[in-house]
Amino acid sequence: MEVLIPSEFVEPTHLDTHILVWLYQNPQRVWPAPVKALLDNGSLRYSPIVKLELAYLNQIGRIRPLPDALLEELSEPLQLLACDQPFSLVVEQALHLTWTSDPFDRLIVGQAKTAGAKLITHDETIRSHFPDAV
Repeated sequence: MEVLIPSEFVEPTHLDTHILVWLYQNPQRVWPAPVKALLDNGSLRYSPIVKLELAYLNQIGRIRPLPDALLEELSEPLQLLACDQPFSLVVEQALHLTWTSDPFDRLIVGQAKTAGAKLITHDETIRSHFPDAV
């Protein structure tokens, strides 16, 4: 029997763009235990800038699905939602993330910081600079 935990007790977890792509491409992928626990038990969110990055990746031919199709396919099984933190607060956080010049990374990390969320990412630079990156 599955036990449902009220959302206010579930740790917020944000997903980096490439994590969403990997989940879309291979839903049966084997994840490290800490990541699997967050995917199974977290309140999963993505920064709206991820949608723009997905569109960019599609435009340059790095991924095939359009952003809406990818996000729609993942939304129900993962109970995935866009984070609704105000953009002005996200930008204020991102301004201080001078360890990267990538605007997508700055805003994705800024969004996670603003939301007080963990961020699942494979990006070593993010993991070495953002203590809540997994």
